[in-house]
Amino acid sequence: RPRPARRHRRRMTPQPPQLGQQSTRTTQLARFAEILPDGRWSEDPAVVDAHRLDRSGWYPQGRPLGVAFARQISDVQAVLREATRQGVPPRTSAGR
Repeated sequence: RPRPARRHRRRMTPQPPQLGQQSTRTTQLARFAEILPDGRWSEDPAVVDAHRLDRSGWYPQGRPLGVAFARQISDVQAVLREATRQGVPPRTSAGR
């Protein structure tokens, strides 16, 4: 019997900066704020902490970079495109 093809998972690790390219956490976060309309991105520690956990009981390691308040499909698409471009793994919140 032929073996089934293996699926390879793409790692979502941040890419190292290329020579001459400024890649800081501040510029990464600023890009998320640029792509979303006003008030739909927050890096405020109090806001991030308030939206960090959901009712699933799962406690994630680390702290999110920020919170996106998507109201339209286009908001979700923009955030996911930018996260993929930057190599930042998006985390969704369920059970709210």
